[in-house]
Amino acid sequence: MKLTKKDFMKMVKEEGQIELENNLKYVVVKANKGNIEMTEKFEKQLTDERLYNEAYIGFVTAEEVAPYGMDNLPIYGGGNEYATNCFSRDMEKAIMNNLNDRQMGLLKRVK
Repeated sequence: MKLTKKDFMKMVKEEGQIELENNLKYVVVKANKGNIEMTEKFEKQLTDERLYNEAYIGFVTAEEVAPYGMDNLPIYGGGNEYATNCFSRDMEKAIMNNLNDRQMGLLKRVK
């Protein structure tokens, strides 16, 4: 099925996920423990940055239901903290960031 960015965004917002390929799906969730299994350190960082339960993140996963493992998230970390630039307070912006991310390749997967 061929989707435009607008169609993709509408489907994700309505359904919360889109089936991709090989049992993978794209999901977008609010950053909280109900949606993501997270370490105390990561939860504290998100809280300190005012992202916990205030920001969205999109990712590709084979997991069926939330809470999704942290290893699904497109984050990386140094010794002291995680890079959290992939979180957005706006769901549409989070989805658009993922659609425009060449490494994630979402547009190729859904076309």
